[in-house]
Amino acid sequence: RRVHGLLKVLRLEGLSPDERCAFFLNVFHTLLVHALLVLGPPSSVLGRKNFYSRISYAVGGLELSLFDMQHSVLRAAMAPPKQLSDLFFGRARKSVLPFALPHPDVRLNFAINLGTHSCLQTIPVFTPQALHAQLDAVAAAFAAQFVSVSELKGVVTLPRVCQWYAKDFGTGTGDKFDVLRGMLAFVPRDEYDRLCRLLSREAGVTIKYHNFSNTFWQRFERG
Repeated sequence: RRVHGLLKVLRLEGLSPDERCAFFLNVFHTLLVHALLVLGPPSSVLGRKNFYSRISYAVGGLELSLFDMQHSVLRAAMAPPKQLSDLFFGRARKSVLPFALPHPDVRLNFAINLGTHSCLQTIPVFTPQALHAQLDAVAAAFAAQFVSVSELKGVVTLPRVCQWYAKDFGTGTGDKFDVLRGMLAFVPRDEYDRLCRLLSREAGVTIKYHNFSNTFWQRFERG
């Protein structure tokens, strides 16, 4: 309760973008774990939507849900979620929050952990000083776990966030091969070589996306 009270009166105006990013990633994940411990994981589509869009903390004088922190603060300068994710998580605020991050960072799509098996089981405690190294590490771990390449079959399977936020990747066209090129920065070396060979021909290459898992992790590891 004391921590929640301090969040409510916290002044965020003087924080740098990196400080705000680390702060809101940590608050997001704290609220996520807090809600899972107190309420348990949601078990229906409506329950999941309410979980992300209604459970909130008062931060800097505003009531912010998980969805608010994800899309109106951390991802405020990035592509809005497509309709499919709207059905699960709600809709972003129309107004720009004063402490929203000013610049896009595609790595945030991997660092924002929604708590399910479609996300990493490890959640780091982010710090402004190590933020970019931590974001690089999370993106690399995410790609290693959720990107698979079958060069023989010409099939690449990507995490669902690459479809939801396709315009965040590459040059921002939303084209599936542009997304694939954008993922080259994060995949392991062996996958990188296979992807490059597939991208050199494009014809006959099939891009698929993992189904988004609604099963929540029962416990998390600290990254």
